Amino acid sequence: MGNGVNSVHIVADIPSGMSSAHRALTREPFARARRFVLPAMAGAFGLYVAMHSPLRDVIAAMLGVADSRFQAELARQAKDAGKLPKNFEVPAAHRENFPERIAKALQPAREAGLLPQFPFGSDFTDTEQRLIPALQFLQEARRSPQRLPGLLWQGFTRRPDAADRECLARLGLDRPATLSERAYRALVSAALVRSREG
Repeated sequence: MGNGVNSVHIVADIPSGMSSAHRALTREPFARARRFVLPAMAGAFGLYVAMHSPLRDVIAAMLGVADSRFQAELARQAKDAGKLPKNFEVPAAHRENFPERIAKALQPAREAGLLPQFPFGSDFTDTEQRLIPALQFLQEARRSPQRLPGLLWQGFTRRPDAADRECLARLGLDRPATLSERAYRALVSAALVRSREG
């Protein structure tokens, strides 16, 4: 079986005294997920605990940190697969893992500059990092077309600052040639402002 990287079953160098049940992961989704999710969350000690804990405990821990919009469905799937007891419920303290609540809780630290957008670094340039939230804002705005006229107006009536001009140039919108390019430039310009406002 070996300890090669290509082996599906061996996930870490484990002392030989451990049983094969502790050394192998099944091919089931929850088992594979714990190989990637929990080590990322918990570091070396967490990896050891995750690899040597019963699968039901690992799944319960993963559900505790999962986005609450998906917890019920994930728990149902785990129960249906026999990986969690039928009476399992996500603890109340972990049922409020909604993006909005977490963003609100982290806002003071983010405003103080303690939480960069990419804490472990990124290949994105500073300009591209400024564009990401603006383009996400535009993507959400497209789902509500009634917001677009206001964005167009804001974009056409404001003069972009130097940082915004860099963003527009990155998208090839620094010298729009067509009406659609001018409209898209206005939308992006407004989205840059709105995404900064939160």
